[in-house]
Amino acid sequence: AKVEAFTLKNSPNISVSIDDREERHDSRDRPQRSDGRGAAGSKRARENNADDNDARTPQEKINDQVTPLWRQPYLDQLAQKLVRFKNGLGSLKKELLKLINSRDVLEEKKAELEYLRLLGKVSICELQDVVPSPVIDGYRNKCEFTVGFDLDGKPTVGFLLGLFKEGITCVLPPDECLNVSPVAKKVAATFQAFINESKLLPYDRIKQVGFWRLVQVRNQTTGDVMVVVQVNPVGSDAEDRKEAIKLLTERFQEAGYLKTLLVQESSEAHNGFIDNIPCTPLIGEGIVYEELLGLKFRISPTSFFQINTEATKGLYSCVRDWATNSTAVAAGDPENTESVNEATETTAVTATTAPSKNVVLLDLCCGTGTIGLILASKVKKVIGVEMVAEAIKDAEFNARLQKQENVSYICKKVEDAMHEVFKYHVNPGDEVVAVLDPPRAGVHDNVIRAIRGCKGINKIVFVSCDFENALKNFIGLCRPSSKKFEGLPFRPVRAVPYDLFPHSSHCEFVVELNRVSLPKRK
Repeated sequence: AKVEAFTLKNSPNISVSIDDREERHDSRDRPQRSDGRGAAGSKRARENNADDNDARTPQEKINDQVTPLWRQPYLDQLAQKLVRFKNGLGSLKKELLKLINSRDVLEEKKAELEYLRLLGKVSICELQDVVPSPVIDGYRNKCEFTVGFDLDGKPTVGFLLGLFKEGITCVLPPDECLNVSPVAKKVAATFQAFINESKLLPYDRIKQVGFWRLVQVRNQTTGDVMVVVQVNPVGSDAEDRKEAIKLLTERFQEAGYLKTLLVQESSEAHNGFIDNIPCTPLIGEGIVYEELLGLKFRISPTSFFQINTEATKGLYSCVRDWATNSTAVAAGDPENTESVNEATETTAVTATTAPSKNVVLLDLCCGTGTIGLILASKVKKVIGVEMVAEAIKDAEFNARLQKQENVSYICKKVEDAMHEVFKYHVNPGDEVVAVLDPPRAGVHDNVIRAIRGCKGINKIVFVSCDFENALKNFIGLCRPSSKKFEGLPFRPVRAVPYDLFPHSSHCEFVVELNRVSLPKRK
């Protein structure tokens, strides 16, 4: 299904406003890979997987596991997500107000958050409507399937019926999962037909025996398809393993729709692909390409790339616009107190139209450099900072691919790179803007302290896929200054959720934060 109208900030056909409905509580979305292995269909395993009081069909259980909001109309999903973010911003304001009222904070430091008092009951910043995904079903460009056993003990490629830690070991196919792409389902079906004939069995995580473990599928808008198969290299005959891989390669060569096929060997207890274990190409060169906002990006087996390409276009366009255009805060500005009386439900934010060519963009936690490269043509210079060396290699390759010469990368922790950034890459008169797109768990306090301590950074565009986990980071950026958190705090001025994960409870969230300016003393 597609959303017919899709614009950067709102959709004319799908627009959900903030209301007073209660937030619904649901379980977090599960990863696109099951978290366990089959127990070869033993009677005990089947009994453990059954719940006499659960009237759901097995397929309904899989859908609830992978896409917990699948039963709800899409408009209701968007409304639920919007309420979550409204509540999240309310929690941020509440925590900051606690600091204002705390005896542990000096009065002179409390003045840095004077804007909160002026806001009164007004939201801490403007919260725009959730931007819907232009593609609602089959949107994932990456899926990971478990190779295990179904309820009848037959080898199966798909998702775990529940959590392995809860004793659930059965796997069901992804045929009716709404977020799985047709290409990924096709790969699962091809592999399913193959293992039905294979001499080697799926891996049993309980007994730690078996060969076939995981299947990862990446399908890009370019038409490129990557498949990575993880196998267990111990416990079976070496010649049988070699023959199985040969037959697998031939099967996918006959299928004809793959750009590349790779295999990873792992006997680790860890359930997942291992970043530091190489993947060996069986077909192709082991890479695929994706196009996004007019640019082309190389994707390797361990590369991070947003899983909903069409919705990512809107997300990254927003980041680009907010990072390169200045905002003017009306309501609650300590230097413009008369405007507080005019504020109603949100703080008013306006943006200039022309991007500044003096902007030096710090792409922090840059990964393979996607965001920075998308912004490179709009700014003077991009400095990407990332501690993972392999990601930096991909970022540098992608920069060469775009022929972008105003991009540099530093392979260090963010807190260790700031001195180098300002010594060698920032000149007097430059406007420094930081884009922070951390992992789901957020970043360490040291990163937040490093950003706050750099007086040259006056704007942050923060991209989060889990606001609850990132709340600590937002508090760290916005709390009054102290010995631990040096530098004037930042203030959120506008926020917008982007739904990259229809049918799940996840949602990307963009927040612009500006450095607080203290009132001028008369």
